[in-house]
Amino acid sequence: MPGMPVTCGLRTVPSARNVAQGQKVLYLGKISGGPRFGARGTVVRTLRNNALVDLGKVGTWRVPYYFLALPEAA
Repeated sequence: MPGMPVTCGLRTVPSARNVAQGQKVLYLGKISGGPRFGARGTVVRTLRNNALVDLGKVGTWRVPYYFLALPEAA
């Protein structure tokens, strides 16, 4: 509808099978001292229980898959 903000869906990442190296992801965790909620990053390496994600200025973090989501176009 006109005047409504454009929304984008999110698809959570349940395991390493759903994410690939170089893929863009969103960080959905809320941990004290960690990246901010909604930070965007790129997967550097997939591991068994977590992914190594480059979050730009925040640095590179090892993030569990349950804190990641894939942005999807609405």
